[in-house]
Amino acid sequence: MSAERRVLPLPQPEEAGFLAGVLRSEAVGGLLALAAAVVAVIWANSSWDASWPPPSWPLSRAP
Repeated sequence: MSAERRVLPLPQPEEAGFLAGVLRSEAVGGLLALAAAVVAVIWANSSWDASWPPPSWPLSRAP
């Protein structure tokens, strides 16, 4: 019999419900999508653009 090891304890039901409610709101979802788009544009136009896609990516990049 093996004991399950966790890095963090399980959240209390009140905490989990609060977090789920916040993430379900449209404003938070929109802000997360906007933040991801800004990061993607900055990444694509930086010197780190060659780091994506990873070398094992099945699709080839156009020259």
